[in-house]
Amino acid sequence: MSKSSKKEVDLTELLSTCVDACRRGCEVIRNVRHKSLEDDGGGPSPGQRVQYKVAGDARSALTEADGASQRVIVDCLTVAWPAEIDAGLIRVVGEEDDEGSTDLDIEKCDTGTSDDTGESSEGGASGYYERYRSPRPDVEPIRRDIFGPVPGAVATEDDEVIIFIDPMDGTREFVEGRIHNVQCLI
Repeated sequence: MSKSSKKEVDLTELLSTCVDACRRGCEVIRNVRHKSLEDDGGGPSPGQRVQYKVAGDARSALTEADGASQRVIVDCLTVAWPAEIDAGLIRVVGEEDDEGSTDLDIEKCDTGTSDDTGESSEGGASGYYERYRSPRPDVEPIRRDIFGPVPGAVATEDDEVIIFIDPMDGTREFVEGRIHNVQCLI
């Protein structure tokens, strides 16, 4: 196969889509926190039902914000790079994945809302984005232009491109109400 016929991924576009997906994931985290404050009127860990990956270990806390943020980030990247992900040119690995799945049991870590699926009654994903007040990628397209082009910044099918996602680094701090110590890492 000649070099010109190899499938390529523009790394500056990929970086731009990761930054935009991260921005949307952070919006979800802030909105989950804001909703829990509205529901409970404040406090150190308002509205947070917490699931622990390791029983009794505060560092292994998992909340609705973790799962919702990851779901939005993965969905944004999947919408932006469907052919490349399907072809195996790009792999996405989320911290909250269980056996390769990006589905999270939101019922076990939500803030007690009645719609645990996050989807509208019609079954579409739009209800999920509305629930977390995050812009849908089909309505507000994922940005590919945050960074300008860099000559030679491409990955080919011979390269391994893996995107690692920690949808909410600082879950313990989130649960403790220290939102300024929380970030989304891609």
